[in-house]
Amino acid sequence: MKKDLKYWKEFFNSKEIPNYVGSGGTIGEYVVFVPVKKLVSKEKDGFSVDSLIKTTKYAASNDIFSYAANYMKKKYGKPT
Repeated sequence: MKKDLKYWKEFFNSKEIPNYVGSGGTIGEYVVFVPVKKLVSKEKDGFSVDSLIKTTKYAASNDIFSYAANYMKKKYGKPT
């Protein structure tokens, strides 16, 4: 969340892990923060999770997650 950004930047800086807000990258380990004002989730088996529709659409939109997108498509079908 936006209100926690300073804490997390200081945490990762103290571990010498490169970090960026919004976008950025380096070779190796790094963190990209996408600060939000509010978190929206659903409850599944006692855990707060992103909705299946949101998750499958996101995975399908990014080649890095193609394996996960294909897995969810096989298991749950195409998101509506």
